Amino acid sequence: MEYDALKVGQAIRTMRQNKKLTVKQLSALVGKCPEHISRIENGTRKISIDMLVDLMNALDADANSILAVSMDNLKSIDVELRRLPKEQQDYLSNVFMEMIAHFPAA
Repeated sequence: MEYDALKVGQAIRTMRQNKKLTVKQLSALVGKCPEHISRIENGTRKISIDMLVDLMNALDADANSILAVSMDNLKSIDVELRRLPKEQQDYLSNVFMEMIAHFPAA
């Protein structure tokens, strides 16, 4: 996966607009100036890990959405579980949690 600043910026802009936030409002939520947010949205500035976390919190979004990473080609336990009937989801989640609880510490 390669970081695509333009796609990241477009994703952030879309999420911001969907939340009915202005650039100024989002900048206040993440503690940056509006120009900083504008540069990110225009793809001329990359985001740091700290900014990613701040954006996740401000936009109520996951990292994949902010980084414009498509989950279509990735295997995910959550995605696979959601495809199962509720009873099977609960059973497998409980089995997995039991396994974690009894996994020897390194």
